[in-house]
Amino acid sequence: MARWGPKSSGCCAGDLMRGLDSAFALSLLFSRAGGTFPDCFCEESPMRATSTAVFMVLMAFSVAHAQDRQASATMMNAEGNEAGTVTFAETPSGVLHITVEMTGMPPGAHGFHIHETGECDPEGGFESAGGHYVGDDDNAHGIMNPEGPHAGDRPNVHVGQDGVLKIEYFTDELSISGDDSPLMDEDGSAVVVHGSPDDYESQPSGEAGDRIACGVIE
Repeated sequence: MARWGPKSSGCCAGDLMRGLDSAFALSLLFSRAGGTFPDCFCEESPMRATSTAVFMVLMAFSVAHAQDRQASATMMNAEGNEAGTVTFAETPSGVLHITVEMTGMPPGAHGFHIHETGECDPEGGFESAGGHYVGDDDNAHGIMNPEGPHAGDRPNVHVGQDGVLKIEYFTDELSISGDDSPLMDEDGSAVVVHGSPDDYESQPSGEAGDRIACGVIE
């Protein structure tokens, strides 16, 4: 059996290994080492060394994969001030979970869309974000259109008198970096909040009015 323990006083393992299952200890050690394993143990068994190496490779792959399945957009208003965050997380079911948390928003109903370009320039009214993210199916805009909707079409959001917006969405029409309508494509994507509600039908963007907030998805 392998003997686990520090090779030098500078090793980060120390007492961490004592009394812990080796796999759990390795995961803690991996996170403490910033994603790499330090040279702080010795193996007296070739089989144990091989299994440990395989475990480390699988651990690194799973962590990297998990990081790829997260994205967020820091939202800014028309004055260029930070207004909140929209987060995206791919779930085990393959459905994308979208969480919106914003403050200082005008009360009322607002169109909420994913746009096709990852650029938000407040001086240009956020026109730099381009049009709606159409997606792989190349549909028209709006759920009331038989040829719709865009992959980037989302339901209207409603802001109370306190200016706070909190909402969650589920969608299987988008992915973060997968094969189906990826948000992280070559030119990126952006979240845009409009000044008026989307009528879910008018082309090309539901007559939702000015773009009052925007965030690049990263």
